[in-house]
Amino acid sequence: MTPHTERPTDAEMVYLLDANVVINAGRDYYPPDRVPEFWDWLLEMGESRLARIPQEIYDEIVFPPSPRKTEDPVAVAAHRRGSDTPQCHP
Repeated sequence: MTPHTERPTDAEMVYLLDANVVINAGRDYYPPDRVPEFWDWLLEMGESRLARIPQEIYDEIVFPPSPRKTEDPVAVAAHRRGSDTPQCHP
């Protein structure tokens, strides 16, 4: 048996996002209130199952530890979007 060495095609590729990617994007580069197009695109990627956020990571983004909780625009936007966020499901 040989190990699988072929790269997956784009149709097979799924990107799993970590919390720092989403948090830093919202804080430093694409604030949800100023660049909603990025977040709409990210949701489209999630709806098409090309980008996913594991449940534990989603919880870290939506329910951030204090003191970030009340001032984080990504958490606020995620609360507004609710179940539209591209989460992984078992």
